[in-house]
Amino acid sequence: MPICKTHLFALTAGAGALLAASCGGDQQRPERLSVAEHEAEAVRHEGEAAEHEGAYAQTRQAEGNPIQCYDQRTLDPVSGSEPLRVLRPCWTREQRPSRHQLDEARVDREEAARHRAVAATMLRIEREACKGLGDDEVSHSPFFHREDILRVDEVRRGGELHGARVRFRKVPGLEVGWMRRAIACHQARAAVMGYSPVFTSYCPLMIAPTSVTVEELGGSIAVTILARRDWEIAAVVGRAKDLVIQEAP
Repeated sequence: MPICKTHLFALTAGAGALLAASCGGDQQRPERLSVAEHEAEAVRHEGEAAEHEGAYAQTRQAEGNPIQCYDQRTLDPVSGSEPLRVLRPCWTREQRPSRHQLDEARVDREEAARHRAVAATMLRIEREACKGLGDDEVSHSPFFHREDILRVDEVRRGGELHGARVRFRKVPGLEVGWMRRAIACHQARAAVMGYSPVFTSYCPLMIAPTSVTVEELGGSIAVTILARRDWEIAAVVGRAKDLVIQEAP
């Protein structure tokens, strides 16, 4: 599948759509689950479903004839002896008080299936994006090679900071097409890891979903990384600037 020059993050769009509910809103860090966390949520929901189903099985036998809810009796508050019949509606929940346990179990089973589907999609996207790169290049991102980074510049639009541009020297074999594939791979890996702050902590792609452009610029390979939220932008720029090796005085 060809990779769009201006939107390499499209490879992760499948997982992004499934997680859209957790990726919108304010400037606070959103909830972005890793594959492992999605699988753990699936197990948790399955456990809760089993508990609801067990509660249903235990209480179903104890349920009386629904007509009994019309035939309740209480002591006469005046005489204190003769019971009075109390007539009241036969509400569905009162007729079948354990039925809601099955409803809760169904919801939990559906949530478990959803989490497993998201995890499977994320792993498939990662597998496809990283195919053919080789174990060495998958184990670390291009930003690991700090000695081949020439400079890092802030990217501003209308005076506002939006991201960073990292320029690599053109070492043998480093071309725009290869860099695009490598970037897409590590964007997918970042999603799989839930954008963990400790996973390849040097890499500006690992912080949050990013929009990346790769192009040849002045004899170098320029990688422009843009983020959306203020804290994401600041983190991307901070990590990018940290990549530059300072010359000894």
